Amino acid sequence: MFGDWIQWQDPVNKSLRLISPQGFVAGRYANLSIEQSGLNKPIYDIVGTQKTNGLSSASYSTAELQTLFNAGIDVITNPVPGGNYFGLRGGVNASSNPNIKGDEYTRQTNYIAQTISRGTGIYVGELINQTTARNAESTLNSFFANMLQTGQLALGLDGSRPYKVTCDVSNNPQSRTALGYLTADVQVRYQGVVRFFIVNLEAGASVTIIER
Repeated sequence: MFGDWIQWQDPVNKSLRLISPQGFVAGRYANLSIEQSGLNKPIYDIVGTQKTNGLSSASYSTAELQTLFNAGIDVITNPVPGGNYFGLRGGVNASSNPNIKGDEYTRQTNYIAQTISRGTGIYVGELINQTTARNAESTLNSFFANMLQTGQLALGLDGSRPYKVTCDVSNNPQSRTALGYLTADVQVRYQGVVRFFIVNLEAGASVTIIER
């Protein structure tokens, strides 16, 4: 978040304050599940911003938004694609890589990394053998299966499972295990976020409708 501070009505001091947008965004993220993007989600209790000054007509142009998003900058503005309310307009992080540029990528990756770190610490100090490798693989599979069950992950449109865990002899050669390393290779496919909704319209008196 950069610039475009928020106008907020302070109920205690009964005055209109201009404050950083970071607190509003952090609060919104805290009320969203980790797979959700802040894009287009309503943010409440905002009177206006430096840009809008309380007027929804003073919105960003498409060119301005594109410049901001390409620079890794997000803004709170009104309107957003969902309607005339204040919300995050980009749902982006500061990455220049379009594949990981969404704010949901940062939130999910940090959550998964921290959970794995805390959940697999029990295996440090154990002997490296088939039982330990299978138990470690089972722990990780259980974690991702729970994420799938709660909707934090989802099956692919083709029904494919969105994760794979490997912890066996294929990625743990003796040259590595002899040095005390046990490796688990994990692949996780996140759910995409609708950033562009394209509707292909064919209209006119000569259009032939074919029912499926």
